[in-house]
Amino acid sequence: MRTAVPGARTSALSPDACVEPATGGPAEHPALAAGVVVHVPSPGDSDDAPWVVQCGDQRYLRVGRDAGALLALLDGSRDRAALAALLGPPWTTEQVTAAMVEFERAGLIADGAAPVTSPRTRRRVRYSPPLTVHVTLADPTAFLNRLRPVVRRVFGRVGRIGALLLAVSGVLILAARSGEVGYALGHPLPLRDYVAFSVALLATTMLHELGHGAVLSCFGGRPSRLGIMLFYLTPTFFCDVSDGWRLPKREQRAWTALAGVAVQSTVAGAAAASSLLLTPGGAREAMLAFAAMTYLHGLLNLIPFVKFDGYIALMSMVDISHLRNKAMADARRWLARTLFGGEYERELPALRWAVPFGLCCMAFPVYLVGTALHLWLGTVLRAGVVGAGALIALLGYLAYRLLATGVLVMREARSAGARGIRMSAVTAALLLGTAALLTCAQVPYQLNAGYVRDGDRVRVLLPAGADTAALRTGMPVSFTRSGVGLSTELAKGELTGTTGQSADAPVSAFLPVVTSRTRLPATAYSARTADASALPAAGSAVLHAGELPLGKWITQTYGAPMVRVLTG
Repeated sequence: MRTAVPGARTSALSPDACVEPATGGPAEHPALAAGVVVHVPSPGDSDDAPWVVQCGDQRYLRVGRDAGALLALLDGSRDRAALAALLGPPWTTEQVTAAMVEFERAGLIADGAAPVTSPRTRRRVRYSPPLTVHVTLADPTAFLNRLRPVVRRVFGRVGRIGALLLAVSGVLILAARSGEVGYALGHPLPLRDYVAFSVALLATTMLHELGHGAVLSCFGGRPSRLGIMLFYLTPTFFCDVSDGWRLPKREQRAWTALAGVAVQSTVAGAAAASSLLLTPGGAREAMLAFAAMTYLHGLLNLIPFVKFDGYIALMSMVDISHLRNKAMADARRWLARTLFGGEYERELPALRWAVPFGLCCMAFPVYLVGTALHLWLGTVLRAGVVGAGALIALLGYLAYRLLATGVLVMREARSAGARGIRMSAVTAALLLGTAALLTCAQVPYQLNAGYVRDGDRVRVLLPAGADTAALRTGMPVSFTRSGVGLSTELAKGELTGTTGQSADAPVSAFLPVVTSRTRLPATAYSARTADASALPAAGSAVLHAGELPLGKWITQTYGAPMVRVLTG
């Protein structure tokens, strides 16, 4: 029997809709558990086409032909001997019993003579490690079924050619207007245009997700959930298209995965073309910035090292379920063999690129978490004690995940026959190397701030939780202009005082937004620059506080601000 649980587009598949696995022996009269459905391959499919077992709305098992045929017979009316006789050679009662043990372990069957356990109530909020929270808002199936005729025309040959031409034309327009695009991405936007820009980006993610669901619906699948998720602290929409694993052709599954990027690129192309109709000003700048960022988000979605669309498309084309988890297992075992020795079984022996792919899959989430923390640290800390507490919980969880990975590597090494002496020596060397790296490696330490200018007078603004103990007279300061996508240094200067005064800062000192209505609390410090006349009235600033050992840099950048917020 070949069983595998394919990964879902939005999260790891959840067994929540299945019954609990049995704790006794195999059922005497086995029947499919509540919520379990066996999807038989289409008549035109080849003999080796996988059978798909659906368990609730979000869990799918791909099984071989023999296992699927056995599951299809489980209606509670036959015992194991009768099932073996009905299947015929080479099936025996013992083989059926062994299969029942595996089915019970997976939560697929129940005893037909016992009361059927009802499926669990579907949860609206789900957590998917390492850092994703899904909130289900609706079931889009009925809506997308009504749109199916329209979607088939849009995604037909003419529609696909038109979308491709529009997407390519948009890229050419942005390239021809690169100067304007750079200005739009590197300058703050008026509040109204910034709100429109942000809403349009969020709405595009909704269209992106509906594109997945629409294509799946056209292929005969059923998207089960539509909602909002926090993906590495970034809010976005999601559409669960796990049902795509029932599609018989890998090309259909790949098209379902790539439909969102296709929609996103088309929207970006339309936005770039629409900018030609607008007069110079904030609205056109916002439109150009929106088009450029939408293209960028589409490209990021093609990265295959996390569960983005590119990964789902790659997994569909190679037709290997849980490709990422298996590749990471191979990478982890390669590391264990390299460090500790031993003999390991490969999950993907036929894929030469499995180990480097798995290493990238292990490293890329670390980069995403670091980027998310860098982007959202100030915003989270402005929430006060609640934000600091959430950040502590997040960092604690990340430390736990890192420790759990290390423990797993050690366990695999032990089970693979690695010698204890070598494991102890290598572990000690790794710990000493890590300590040396944290202690000796020097990292530039910077404080993100804002500034305001009144004539030739310049003041640097620090938000709550900033490391004021690092301030010193003469500290170098870079005055910058930040937009929704780019930051440009305008002038250099220095801090002339370390005594701060409470001030109300304009929003544009910390965010790429121009508005006179809202002010933010900050602490102001005097500074000077020879190029004050080149500075706008407000903008961003970076204080260069020298270098710190890596370990101290981590605590000063992430730990100390939380302590300062919690202690007031």
